[in-house]
This record gives sequence, C-alpha cells and structure tokens, in this order.
Amino acid sequence: MDAPISLPDVEDAGMEPDEDAGMSTPPPECGPQRDTCGSARECIAGQCRAVDITGSYTLTILSASVPPRPSLSTCYDPDVWCSFGSCDGTCQPDPYVVVTKNGVLRVGSTSTQADTTKPVWMGPQLAVQLSAGDTLLFAVYDSDTFGNAEIYSCSPALPAQIRSGSLRCAPSTRADGNYEVVASIARR
Repeated sequence: MDAPISLPDVEDAGMEPDEDAGMSTPPPECGPQRDTCGSARECIAGQCRAVDITGSYTLTILSASVPPRPSLSTCYDPDVWCSFGSCDGTCQPDPYVVVTKNGVLRVGSTSTQADTTKPVWMGPQLAVQLSAGDTLLFAVYDSDTFGNAEIYSCSPALPAQIRSGSLRCAPSTRADGNYEVVASIARR
C-alpha cells in the first residue's frame, strides 16, 4: 500500500488562505464571443436578461399587405357597383390601420388609402409609452359607407423586434397569402 501524499499547509508555504477556496465562478452565459440569448433577450454583464422595452417611442405605420378579397365568397366595397358583379379584382379595399396598446388603449390610426391592396403611409407619427409586458395590436380595416370591416389583425413581437427599429407582424389566421403590417419605431 502506498503512503499517502502530504501537501504543505497553506500557512507553512507563506501564502494567505483563499476565502473562496473550493468555489468557482461559473462561466458567463453570454458575451462578445458567445451570444446565446436569442432575439427577445439581451446580454448584460454576462447574463441573458429580457429586453427592457420601457420608454417613450414614436411609431409610424409604413405599409400593410391586404388580401384582394375578404373571403372566398365576398367582395370589398359592397356599397358600390361591385356588389352587383363578380369579384374580379376591380373592387379593391380602402384600408387603414388602427393601433391599440394592450388591447384597450387606442394609440392612433393611419389615413384611409383608397382602392389598393398595398397601402403605404408616411405618417402620422404616433406617440406610445411602453412598459415590460405591453403589447401592440395592428388592426387592418376596410372603410366603406356601411361601416368598417376588420380584414385582419396582428401583434409584433416587441422585445424581439424593438431594437431593430422596425416592427412587423402577420395574421396567424389567414391561410390565403402573406399579409403583414410594417412599422418603424424609435425612442423619443
């Protein structure tokens, strides 16, 4: 049987005892060489934390893609001559977008763009105050004389997109094409 190996005592070697002996610092979760936080989280002091969206912003709806008809059996603009004929693509929607915060607070809306499935806006700039957990809803409507019918609505992933300065969302319920709302957002 081998004799046990003896190590010199720390005090005998002229060294101070280490108070953290036996404890090691875990490696950083993220950093310049290893960013594994994902799009809705950010790296702060080596740890992944939720993106803080708290602040005042200016939001501008830039565009929205709209389907050429609301459903397979209906046409847009039932108040005009199109309601008497077939949906042949000549009767286009008159879209506008309404923005709400947390499903209840109306932030604002765009103007109506007549007869188009690809409306584009350059304003207005909407002021919005955001906090952690807030959501925005972009609802696209068709304006006509009988009322305003919702075409679709969607919510952008704020924590994942807000740092890019661009918000995008698409409805999950429409299977008949790729439709989305695009907006710009900047801190005030």
